[in-house]
Amino acid sequence: MENVKSTMNIKRIILDTNFLIDLFRFRLGFDDIIDIVGAPCVFLMVQQSIGELKKIKDKYAKLGLKFIDSSKIKVVSASGQTADDAIISFLKNNKKDIKNIFVATNDAKLRKRIHTLGVKVIYLRARKYLEIID
Repeated sequence: MENVKSTMNIKRIILDTNFLIDLFRFRLGFDDIIDIVGAPCVFLMVQQSIGELKKIKDKYAKLGLKFIDSSKIKVVSASGQTADDAIISFLKNNKKDIKNIFVATNDAKLRKRIHTLGVKVIYLRARKYLEIID
């Protein structure tokens, strides 16, 4: 398990597969995420999400993969068969810094699992507005 350290004011945003695809599909930017969080951000994805993106035959998934290769999204390792399980594993292994971690997902089941850990969730509402659930 890779531990990604953060400083006091920097927030870590874990991007779920579907959320990254929807950023491209609905033409939202990473600046929109930074604006709603209100602090500098580091963007992360678990390795399992990269595997999911590679399996999806969709132009937005391909755009996502190209963006990851050319951007500052850090790919982290976490245990788990699925991307959702890996995200939960990452959160559990970073409990000390949980107040500085957000998960960006539109998956309702994953949001419920994350909520039980006390992690804030960023999601897309009405295909154009980002919101945070505490």
